[in-house]
Amino acid sequence: MNRRIRNGVLLTSLLVLPMAFTHAAGLYKWTDAEGNVHYGQLPPTDRAAKKLTPTKDVPATQQQPDEEAIPEEAKRDAKQLQIKQQNCEIAKGNLQTYQNSSQIRQADGTIVSMSDEMRAQKIQEGQEMVDKFCN
Repeated sequence: MNRRIRNGVLLTSLLVLPMAFTHAAGLYKWTDAEGNVHYGQLPPTDRAAKKLTPTKDVPATQQQPDEEAIPEEAKRDAKQLQIKQQNCEIAKGNLQTYQNSSQIRQADGTIVSMSDEMRAQKIQEGQEMVDKFCN
């Protein structure tokens, strides 16, 4: 396998791999730095989280509330957090690609070799995206 094909396969794998994990979302519980307990469909990237599994012994009165009972603001916040976490995973994958390869695949499928300056710029931009979405 020549280098261009291998790099193309690597790049494609790095861009698609984070998306595969979003389908395995469950319910997670974690505590933030201030001691507040949080629940979400995706675990945080900066700390350990416990994956919760439903039990069959929970009475109906203690089950999660209906979707309609959750305030719209809480739904919006949860969705924004989920999007931010997905963007974090994508940004990490992109940064890793820039750090490990001097070639990138563009949206139209063409592979472009980056100059040292362009690669340094992409690494810096990638780090800025990681900082923005992962903190």
